[in-house]
Amino acid sequence: MEEVDFVEAYKEYWKILKENRSSVKLLKYDWINMPSSIPIEWMVYSQYLNEHSQELVNSINQLAVSTRKLRIWQKLLENHDEEKNIYIVNEFIEPLATLCLNLPYAIRGRFIFSVSHLSHQANMKRIENWKDNLASDNSIDFKAMEKVSKQWDAYPEFRSSLSLLSDSDFSEQVHNFRNKYHHRYPPRVEFGQTQMVTRNIENGNVSYDFGYIEPLQVSKMVPLLETQHRAAYSSFRKYQTLVNEQIAVIFDT
Repeated sequence: MEEVDFVEAYKEYWKILKENRSSVKLLKYDWINMPSSIPIEWMVYSQYLNEHSQELVNSINQLAVSTRKLRIWQKLLENHDEEKNIYIVNEFIEPLATLCLNLPYAIRGRFIFSVSHLSHQANMKRIENWKDNLASDNSIDFKAMEKVSKQWDAYPEFRSSLSLLSDSDFSEQVHNFRNKYHHRYPPRVEFGQTQMVTRNIENGNVSYDFGYIEPLQVSKMVPLLETQHRAAYSSFRKYQTLVNEQIAVIFDT
């Protein structure tokens, strides 16, 4: 494709975008309700919450907007032949798809990190003689979050919602893209095949399978990502409920 072809493809993208002005469900930033004057002992909680909430909103909204962009590019692919679509995928779609397929796992991890720290801090008010022995930041995981958060009434619903984000079904549907992208070779997007040879170990015996994984189709990817966004959106709402419960305890409101 010539430069002019890429320009025309992008113009076509914007044309389709204008014709499909469906609203995107975005989260808002200004929701935290804490006293205007924060006692020094709660500055850590306050700073954690302000930063974490903002970055979670950024990430979840990024997933929503980027998935919508992918849906528009999907419509554009229907208007061109395979030869031209290869260039469109390489230039516009694959970078966007890679971001979207990695975001659910990243958002899940950020929820776990935030809730672990916030619950740990809030426990200092709620639980007598609570020790400051939370795992180091590099070691915080689901078990750490569970340990420090299970005492809060709103936590079970948050945990239930979070279980749908970057879940096993999503990973299976996209052929474990995120893990393979970071540690092996992921499936391609629209064109190309990967995983020609697979090494297996069963009961101490080694075998090799020959085959391949078909590329991920944007038409299949987009509905899965939209489901993941709904799970992230719902998790944030449950996160807000948990935070509000903690704030009420911390500040006796």
